[in-house]
Amino acid sequence: MKGEPPLCKGESLILNWDSSEEAESCQGDGFDTLGYTYGEVQVSPTETTTYQVTCEDGEGNTLTDLVEVEVVDVILEAVPDTIIAGESLILYWDTSEEIKSCQGDGFNTGGQTSGPVDVFPIETTTYGITCEDEEGGTETVSVEVKVVSASLEAQPNIITEGNSSTLEWGSQEAEFCQGAGFDTGGQTSGSADVSPTETTTYQVTCEDEEENTVTDSVTVFLMDVDLTADPETITEGESSTLNWSSDHTISCQGDGFDTGGQTSGSVDVSPSETTTYEITCEDEEEITVSDSVEVTVEEDQTPSRPSGGGGGGGGGGGAPSPSNDSPEDDEPEKDQDSEEEDEKTDQPSDETPGLSPEHQELISMVLNRMILLLGETQMTYQRGEMSRQEFRNVLLRVQQVTGALMLIIESGNN
Repeated sequence: MKGEPPLCKGESLILNWDSSEEAESCQGDGFDTLGYTYGEVQVSPTETTTYQVTCEDGEGNTLTDLVEVEVVDVILEAVPDTIIAGESLILYWDTSEEIKSCQGDGFNTGGQTSGPVDVFPIETTTYGITCEDEEGGTETVSVEVKVVSASLEAQPNIITEGNSSTLEWGSQEAEFCQGAGFDTGGQTSGSADVSPTETTTYQVTCEDEEENTVTDSVTVFLMDVDLTADPETITEGESSTLNWSSDHTISCQGDGFDTGGQTSGSVDVSPSETTTYEITCEDEEEITVSDSVEVTVEEDQTPSRPSGGGGGGGGGGGAPSPSNDSPEDDEPEKDQDSEEEDEKTDQPSDETPGLSPEHQELISMVLNRMILLLGETQMTYQRGEMSRQEFRNVLLRVQQVTGALMLIIESGNN
């Protein structure tokens, strides 16, 4: 026989009974079956009552069943009574007619003697209600709500490569827990060390006896910094761009260059010799990480301005010759013999022994043209309208032409 206890005083419920095929009649205690072997009937007990049914077969054999209906002044129920952390449930309360007001513990009744209310417990919680009747008597009832939860934390949650972090997990109302990325051994709480080589998210999933599951996760961040040079190899006088970027840092300091404290950025450097640059970054807990890059400086192989050369008087200026010097602006050097020799170079002589006047005039004109070309090329390069390689090509071409003229002059002298 089935009833629906508990019951508030003044309310009613349905009793249901049934019997086997062998039973010929049934009799109720506290209610009337009318002799039927199955059926239902409504009852309204005013106090806690035990109802009983007895059934008899044709041979006089009897079988009895019973149910107790608890009659109370106050009822408090939770639906459902088990939830996953973050979910809500409904509390229902009801009272008998004698109750005039109720106050909730952990929830607000508004003084009402019945009603529903939504609650959001974050952990297993016991809710209570106290109600008062017209004569000042009180009755208190409570209900427990189970909250299935899991937690996962990492300490520290920012590390550098090669170091470790400790994962700590816990749970409520769980029967076992399983880790993703680490091993829990099925335990519902514990700790484990991890050493990720990159930023990694770990997860724990726990389950209660009713197969409700709950999950939590945590990310362990890998602090890192990267320093590069573009280009890594330069010629003396040129510049390279240092670029840096970092993850999970709050400030960076450069060795050999200025970062301004920024965690990412770029800066140009012009070292005069091969140099190693380094950067060090730190996080909020003053943990540091570093990186470095080497900028290689090669000797400038740009040819200098040709120096004055031999040859007769009418031949004028000397032929350009290659130089290993590397002046900052690539300006060709003058002949170191004397300024007077330079003046002679600028002014072609009237005669060159062994050459006809026509040849002498032609050679003088070409040499003067080479000198003008060198001057124009130098100014064009200094204005930035010509690349270093183009400037070198012009110098080499002038060297070839003047060299050929010098051979002509020398052969004429002979």
